[in-house]
Amino acid sequence: MIVDVHVHSLPRTDRDILPMMREECRRNGVLLCLLSSLGKDNWPRFPTTKDISMANQTACSLAENSKGLLRWYVYINPQNSNWRKELDKCVAQGAIGIKLWLSLKDKHGKLTNTKKVLQYAACLKKPVLIHTFNRTDESLPGEINIAEFMELARRHPRAKMIAAHAGIHWPSETGLFQRLPNVWVDICGGYPLKGQVEALVREIGADRILFGSDFMGRSQASQVAKVMLSDISEEQKENIFYRNAASLFGLNITPQKHFVPELYNCPVDATEDHFCFCGQWPFFKSASSTPKELHSLLVKTGIKRAYVADLGGIYRQDLGAANAAFLKAVREFERIKPLAIINPQVANWQSVLESMSPEFAGIILFPFLHGWSLADARYKNLFRWCRQHEIRVWINCSMDDARFRHPGTVSRAVSAEDLLSYGALAKTSTTVFQGVSRDVMDAFLKRHSRDKRFSFEISRLTDASGALRNMLKKYGKGRLVMGSEYPFRDMAQVRWTSQRV
Repeated sequence: MIVDVHVHSLPRTDRDILPMMREECRRNGVLLCLLSSLGKDNWPRFPTTKDISMANQTACSLAENSKGLLRWYVYINPQNSNWRKELDKCVAQGAIGIKLWLSLKDKHGKLTNTKKVLQYAACLKKPVLIHTFNRTDESLPGEINIAEFMELARRHPRAKMIAAHAGIHWPSETGLFQRLPNVWVDICGGYPLKGQVEALVREIGADRILFGSDFMGRSQASQVAKVMLSDISEEQKENIFYRNAASLFGLNITPQKHFVPELYNCPVDATEDHFCFCGQWPFFKSASSTPKELHSLLVKTGIKRAYVADLGGIYRQDLGAANAAFLKAVREFERIKPLAIINPQVANWQSVLESMSPEFAGIILFPFLHGWSLADARYKNLFRWCRQHEIRVWINCSMDDARFRHPGTVSRAVSAEDLLSYGALAKTSTTVFQGVSRDVMDAFLKRHSRDKRFSFEISRLTDASGALRNMLKKYGKGRLVMGSEYPFRDMAQVRWTSQRV
């Protein structure tokens, strides 16, 4: 039984999304959702009085028409002079909590007005869900991070405060959380990462963690997987899934019979993985850093073939030596199919390519991380050489979450136009694209749906409800392959999610 404490309406008309919500909740065993609207037509960062009123009307209307599926938060901009009047009105209409998004700080960066909201929320005894993001780039205007959230919590001990997304970049948060009696976190919004829930349980205890999905921004299934597959007790999972929310919000929930999810028969071959890495990532301790560890995981997960590149080699300049060392390290592990990294920005790329061992399954290119364009005519010789020598190509178009990229790195977005330019070349090899969003994938396949040279791995499709089903319906399974984006996502969780989205 699951209570989802973090759900949004879409910035469009109201009732057409209720069937989508019901279907998502039915698939994932979600009994109740707590919803906020951030705007009916758009989501302005500092919403006006009119914006706020329309957003709350949307949330109230959706809840009233949901037949018990939804309860709602009143959305407040603390910088608006009438926030208290709007709050009182919405509480009288049935709002059971308060939502704060990006407008916590005024134009001078002060939290003065937000502190007043927290003081009043304490008087009303209404929990406050606060968008909390630990970006590695600059925070958005009005946005707070976990350190600022915890300072607010210490100064307002009577206010019941929820750190939405648990700050989201959890590897950088160790030691920031404290076991304050007025603090809860929800786990929604980010990639399905192994270890996040376990780390939070160690840090603040399982009775302070709430399940949230950030639906309709993320699929519920990808967020359920974080808890369902975590290495904690069943009692702790039940606390996170519904007991903590019931206690915090005073929900009268009748226990349901054991839920058996309706699995979607995903036809994409789950015994392969086309988006997988091994080795040491420079910016954090990566899982399965040795080929032996990765091979053991592949056996455990039921993967017979994983097309793998070396994380530690991505930023190397001496790629000939790096590729040779990686090949030697993985040679004895039959499930690991090594990919040689080629960077056409490095002067000797052609000699590295020409001297590549035939033991490699293919090459992998990183226009995203190496800062070059697939549409650049200078690289046609690279693609032509691979086609002439029947070299399979994997192209990484995105990796990890850009909001938490190390500030010392530079990346270049790979656009739909880039992919279409590559696809238009006659001299291109059999290619797997990694890390491509649904919209870019759709734009490419509309033009090349019958060209069997091109495939896309599905990790990004598991983020959004219905995306994988829709792409399979439109283009069939022949253009899609399994990919986990491991270790940036958890391999088992991506496969679990693919059967539910």
